[in-house]
Amino acid sequence: MLFRSTYPSPTGQPGTNGTGGGGGGGNSAPPGYPGGTGGSGIVILGVPTSNYPFVTAPPSAVVTTPSSAPGYTILSFTSSGTLAVQASAPSPGPVATPYVAQYLVVAGGGSGGSGDGAGGGAGGFLSGNTTLTSGSSYTIIVGGGAATTPGGPATPAGGIRGNKGNFSYIYNPGTSANVAVSYGGGAGGTSQRANCEPGTPGGSGGGGAYGQCGGGGYLYPGPTQQGYPGGQGKTGAGAASAGGGGAGGVGTPGCGHTGGPGGIGAIWPYTGPGIYYAGGGGGSTCGTPSTAGTGGSGGGGNAGVGTNSSSPTAAGSAGSANTGGGGGGGGNWGCSYLSGVGGAGGSGVILIAMPTPNYPGSAPGATVTTPPAAPGMTVLTFTSSGTYTA
Repeated sequence: MLFRSTYPSPTGQPGTNGTGGGGGGGNSAPPGYPGGTGGSGIVILGVPTSNYPFVTAPPSAVVTTPSSAPGYTILSFTSSGTLAVQASAPSPGPVATPYVAQYLVVAGGGSGGSGDGAGGGAGGFLSGNTTLTSGSSYTIIVGGGAATTPGGPATPAGGIRGNKGNFSYIYNPGTSANVAVSYGGGAGGTSQRANCEPGTPGGSGGGGAYGQCGGGGYLYPGPTQQGYPGGQGKTGAGAASAGGGGAGGVGTPGCGHTGGPGGIGAIWPYTGPGIYYAGGGGGSTCGTPSTAGTGGSGGGGNAGVGTNSSSPTAAGSAGSANTGGGGGGGGNWGCSYLSGVGGAGGSGVILIAMPTPNYPGSAPGATVTTPPAAPGMTVLTFTSSGTYTA
């Protein structure tokens, strides 16, 4: 009898699971042999690897990143289950980006003295640049101008020196440090004989009266100065008082019956060549005829005109709001102790200029412009205190 060394199974072989392969057929020889079962199916999904974090697969899924499919994660399902996918990927949120911004910080102007009063000094004019970080908040403080200086018959000794303006500054709460600080304008002196008082220092100095010195400008002279000194007061006929200092020049001394003009203010390149800030207040005088000193360009107030009657025009004019201009000196009614009121200082202002692509799209409390003088830049003007989120 002969025997074969191998004898194939008469039963059909099953298909391989997870391939969907068919089963092999059975041998038909008696008594008859069954065919093999079919292999189970499979579901394969290819997901971009960057999106895979937003997919939740059941534990039975086999996860691979084959080299034949770069950038994709492959999910292989050989049994039933549930695949969960987030409706949308969460926003990554804003990315903090530093950028360089330009700033101008102008403090409140000083008020003029009453009674042949000198002009108030302009608020400090401080410009520069700093690095801001998008998403960070910065505190904006705009300093107020100095209050009006009292005058009139009840004023002791006929005249009172003016008041100093208030600081303006930008503060970074994240670092607990000031970004930029400008100093209030100096007070204008008074030339009333019984109560002569000099001008006081400030961002720009207040003007002097009746032989008194004007106040100095902060950090004057030097590259970091914020303004110029007030002018020197004169003695003799008319005793004309000097103008307060401005961001761009000293206050002018008075002469005879002509009060000294206030010092000129300064421009900031990002708002244009014709816009001045921080002009000094004009100085006053008394007598007939007399000429009041004019305020310096940049919001300085004109002085009052002294006459031989109690005319309301003897009051000095206030510095213009949001320029940091100094107030004009009050006149003297008939060269007596009936003193005209010294003009209030103008409030300060803060401006921030940034490349337009870095502008966050809103700045509550600020006026937003794109001046022709600064192409590609957006300028924010803050006329009152608040918060800026970069």
